[in-house]
Amino acid sequence: MEVYHGESLLPLIAAPVFADQCLNARVITEKLKVGVPLTPGYKHDGYEIFSTDVEKAIKSLMSDDIGREFRKNAEEEKKRLFATMVAGGTTHEMTEAFLKLITTVYY
Repeated sequence: MEVYHGESLLPLIAAPVFADQCLNARVITEKLKVGVPLTPGYKHDGYEIFSTDVEKAIKSLMSDDIGREFRKNAEEEKKRLFATMVAGGTTHEMTEAFLKLITTVYY
């Protein structure tokens, strides 16, 4: 499940299936409020997602009130994320420190 791609951060349909995706889906839907959950049904041989559930999730995101709120939240989150990437931001600083560490030769 991809949360952020390129310069877009749009409302999401979170459909967790494995590992950390369940936690990511809860963060997206409950903490950040930038998406709606789509919980797959369980079958004996795997997971199953019904088209009616996908349709309901899409309609929810496209509705005036919920969609507007999630788009607003997504735009705020995008600004917050970009702020970490400029000089002085946490992501920028951590990347610089990592690059310095891996380019230093130890003898």
